[in-house]
Amino acid sequence: EDIDASAETLNSLFKIGEERALGLYQPALTKMSHGNHDFLKVVPNSDVRPARFVEVMTPFFSHAALQQIRPTLTLSELGWGLEYLWSDILKGEGMAIIDRHPVTHIRPVQSARWKNQRGESAEQECARMLDEWKNRS
Repeated sequence: EDIDASAETLNSLFKIGEERALGLYQPALTKMSHGNHDFLKVVPNSDVRPARFVEVMTPFFSHAALQQIRPTLTLSELGWGLEYLWSDILKGEGMAIIDRHPVTHIRPVQSARWKNQRGESAEQECARMLDEWKNRS
């Protein structure tokens, strides 16, 4: 509810992902967007750029990539840190940021204020999840 994007933009993003056989990608963010990562802001004169990080805010998945990362979707209630697991699983293969069709994140990031059912903050849940992922057997 906090992303401003037209249906035309979304359709264009799906089309680019399919044409370029991307597995996991996202639109760049407009300069007016609120966000935590400056490298996700739109790069002028860029079309599509390779990435090793796709934020949980606006991910697009191919069917194959979604099947690969699917087990991670139940590891976090709040979503923080899933991007790191996705990057680890996909090894940056087929990952990109689409500058041609940016979207606007219309309000400041608020998830730092949330707590999960365990009472953990987003940062605490993220730290626990990443530690568990690193130490999985």
